Amino acid sequence: MLLRDYGFDAQVAELARTAGVAESDLGRVTADHGIRCIVATDQGEEAAALAGTLRGADRKNERPAVGDWVVLRRESSAAGSLSTIESILPRRSRIARKVAGRQTTDQIVAANVDLALVVVAFGRDVNVSRIERFVAICRDGSVEPLVVITKADLADSAEAERSELASAVPGVTVVAVSALRGDGLESLRSRLQGTVTAVLLGTSGAGKSTLLNALSGSTQQATQAVREDGKGRHTTTARTMFRLPSGAMIIDTPGIRELGLATEEGGVDQAFDEIASYAANCRFSDCTHANEPGCGVRDAVKAGAIDRARLEAWQALRAEERSRQAESLERRRTTERVRSRALRRKYRDDGRD
Repeated sequence: MLLRDYGFDAQVAELARTAGVAESDLGRVTADHGIRCIVATDQGEEAAALAGTLRGADRKNERPAVGDWVVLRRESSAAGSLSTIESILPRRSRIARKVAGRQTTDQIVAANVDLALVVVAFGRDVNVSRIERFVAICRDGSVEPLVVITKADLADSAEAERSELASAVPGVTVVAVSALRGDGLESLRSRLQGTVTAVLLGTSGAGKSTLLNALSGSTQQATQAVREDGKGRHTTTARTMFRLPSGAMIIDTPGIRELGLATEEGGVDQAFDEIASYAANCRFSDCTHANEPGCGVRDAVKAGAIDRARLEAWQALRAEERSRQAESLERRRTTERVRSRALRRKYRDDGRD
């Protein structure tokens, strides 16, 4: 097994050189099991524990994710060799989401990926608002989104539904596939060549594992039937990278129930580029496209150049993005205040000594 089989290239080599890391100490995370990961190296796949500095709950962003290039430390003992992940090389891309609940930390779902297959099933799983969230997260992380509608064999008019969804998310490729009949699989395989790394995203029951098995030509992941109420069962329980016969890599992920935004400033705009282009005509640079005079976006809606539903979706996601940024800023300020108080107490106590 060679590192280049898992995407090692000149860019990764330069990152390692800059960090002063030998190629023999590098690995790529292929499975995430909490405090222990499976890592592909030049010697083969091996288990590696996280160093203590990477385990803290408040360091969620710094934990290795599947797809990460990591620096390993190897030690020998009477029980055998032990590998530890010491650090992570800078990521060129990532898929991140806000952790479920009230926390404002981010969870890295996958790293160093080129293509995100946003998988939805024909029927009730085709939720435009959810797909727009996935697209925003992908583009914010420098990952190309591609929407895959599965179970085309169950649709009355698969092409008509595919075309309708493509119109609802302009600028994003939408393909319809049937793992049962093989429809649309070749178009996906053409995108999964060489050392491309892709990630499967979607809710439980969308057909991610079934799609993976169809693309690989073998059973890589177990699958289950959708429940009678139409909700999916969680088959995939850990994020895992698989290699396809073409040499490409694909990361399967558990179904995502809650998809909180984890985008930086402007991340939502990248998913609504038609709105961003007309926003250049707005009188105010911080226009919310709601009530301000001289709004180029509202003019475009009136002219039929932008769908009103797209503008409403942008406004909702932009409000969520700004709220999250405000929470993040307040958290940083609180951390700085606590740190400043601790330093003042330390200096005061040192002066007493």
